[in-house]
Amino acid sequence: MSTKDIQDRISLIFSQKLNLEAPAHDSDLFKNGTLDSLTLVDLLAELETEFGFHLQPDQLVVEEFRSLESLARFVNRFLTEPEAALGTHQTAS
Repeated sequence: MSTKDIQDRISLIFSQKLNLEAPAHDSDLFKNGTLDSLTLVDLLAELETEFGFHLQPDQLVVEEFRSLESLARFVNRFLTEPEAALGTHQTAS
């Protein structure tokens, strides 16, 4: 899946799941008020459901949630590096 495809799916999460206007791909989601601490938690839950990974608390880096571009890179890492989705406290079986 391309980064553009991931960005498009994340945009749909904003509009359809979070009921927020999908921001521009390079817009700072915190500075423009799209994300705050509560919507960040909701967004994370939707990303985990949509893309099938689980983020451990120590893997959360707020900077990765700054824009659709950075979010797409973040999600892509979990899709292309399955060991990243296991989290630091779990091991593969």
